[in-house]
Amino acid sequence: MATPREMVIAAVAEVANAQITDIRRIVAGEQNEVYDITFERAPSLIVRISHRGSVAHEREAWVLGQCAARGIPAPRVHALRRLEVGDEQRSLMVMEKLPGERLCDVDHADLNFDVFSERLESG
Repeated sequence: MATPREMVIAAVAEVANAQITDIRRIVAGEQNEVYDITFERAPSLIVRISHRGSVAHEREAWVLGQCAARGIPAPRVHALRRLEVGDEQRSLMVMEKLPGERLCDVDHADLNFDVFSERLESG
């Protein structure tokens, strides 16, 4: 069952002071319900909703913060919330939308993992 649209809008309103112009569900989300939120005069945001609780989102937020601290491009997490939808506990993460391709769409043969390894080892 999808999270009610009003709950998604309310969570986004906590972090963005701009008029929402579009909410598009990204069907490619494998483990999360994923939405691309577009605003009238502000950068787009991504909303990811886990139906499996908050542990995975809490870990991911920590990892993204560690990457950013080491100069590895990573989206900024604006909010991490727990929601109750019916009798189900969900976790909602509002994050920055970065330009570029999704990692799952990139040919891994084209990636230079040495750059990332060096940055991780330096931290």
